[in-house]
Amino acid sequence: MNKQKGFTLIELLVVISIIALLIGLLLPALSTAKESSRRIICAANQRSVVQYQHTYAMDNNGKFQIEGPGTQTHLSWILKKHYINMQQNDIDLETFGCPNRGIDFFYDPNPDTDQGSIRASYYMTYGRPGSMLKTGPTAWTKRWKSPTSVYDKSDWVMIGDIIEMGTDLPPQTTASHGGSGIAQGDPNLTPEEIGSDGSNNGFVDGHVEFVAQTELKEHRVVRKQTKYRGWFTDMNFVTETTGTGR
Repeated sequence: MNKQKGFTLIELLVVISIIALLIGLLLPALSTAKESSRRIICAANQRSVVQYQHTYAMDNNGKFQIEGPGTQTHLSWILKKHYINMQQNDIDLETFGCPNRGIDFFYDPNPDTDQGSIRASYYMTYGRPGSMLKTGPTAWTKRWKSPTSVYDKSDWVMIGDIIEMGTDLPPQTTASHGGSGIAQGDPNLTPEEIGSDGSNNGFVDGHVEFVAQTELKEHRVVRKQTKYRGWFTDMNFVTETTGTGR
C-alpha cells in the first residue's frame, strides 16, 4: 500500500508566503475602495443637508436657518432645534455626519431637552450672519462671510468635512478623509503631513464636490481660540481691518 505524499515544510512556507503577498497586495486596494465608497456616502449626506436648507428657505423668504450666538464658538455646532427639524425631514444621525467619523462624534450635551446646541461631524458654515470668523493666523485681517440665503453666491460653501489642526480633546490634527479613512496625527502637524486627501464641500447652488487638500483654504473655526485652524473651500473674503470680527 503506497503512502500518500504530503507537502514538505518548504512547500508549505512557499504557499504561506504567496498568500501573505496576495493579502498585502489586496488590502490597500480594498481600503481604497472602501474609502471611495464612504466619500460617496459622505457627499450624499452633505447634499441632503444642503437640500433641506433650500427647502426651508422656500418657506422663509429665501433664508437658511440662522444659528444662534452659542453655536458660533465652533462651526460644527448648530442649534438643537434646527437638528430636530432636520430629523423630521429624514435626516437622521447616519445622514448628519461623515461615515468615517461615525455617529459617536455626534455630541448632545443636554439630551433631556430640546434646547441648546449639538455637535455634528461637519463644518456647518451657513447661517452665521455678518462678517464671521476670521481666517487662519496668516491672514487675520480677512474675514469670510457665511451664506445665509439662496440668493448668496452660488460658489459659497455651506457645509464641509472637518479638517482641523490644534484640537484639544484629544490633542491632534484630524481629517475626515485620508487615503484609507480618517487621518489623525500630532496637533503640530498640518493636514498634508497626516495624509489628508481633502474634503467634500456642499455649495449654495446645491452641488457637492470633493476638493483636494491642496485646494482648500485655512480658516479660523473657533471664535476665541486662535490655535484652532480648519480647512474648507475658499469663501467670500471681506477686506476689513477694523472691528471685532464676529
